[in-house]
Amino acid sequence: MEIMEEGDEDKRELQLQEQMGEEKYQAYAVMVRQLKFLEDVAFKE
Repeated sequence: MEIMEEGDEDKRELQLQEQMGEEKYQAYAVMVRQLKFLEDVAFKE
């Protein structure tokens, strides 16, 4: 997926939002935040 190779995070997020549509993107964004949280918790130990 070429979008994920985009270096500019803001541009990548806009492209993902356009590609996925608002509803799917919101669900995706929640999952990403949860994953980042779980990674932070796991690596603190």
